[in-house]
Amino acid sequence: MRYYLFYKFVLVISIMKRSFTIIIFLAFALVNVSMLFAQNPPPPGLGDGDGGGGAPPPPGLPVDGYLLPVALLAVVYGVYKLNKRSVA
Repeated sequence: MRYYLFYKFVLVISIMKRSFTIIIFLAFALVNVSMLFAQNPPPPGLGDGDGGGGAPPPPGLPVDGYLLPVALLAVVYGVYKLNKRSVA
């Protein structure tokens, strides 16, 4: 339900101003991706009987160190291209 309301809000904003909608959507996607990588792994031995064992995976993924700067750079570049296109 929360996502439905957000996309409805984005649709209303897109009628008003298209570039603002794209910025909002990219920010929402960036937050979702960062939350996905920020989750902690479950503690070992608490599975649902799948036979797994051993040490849990390390927290985060190896791309954590540069994922956020690359995503922010992509958003800044997208905003630059949108502004350049709307002015020209």
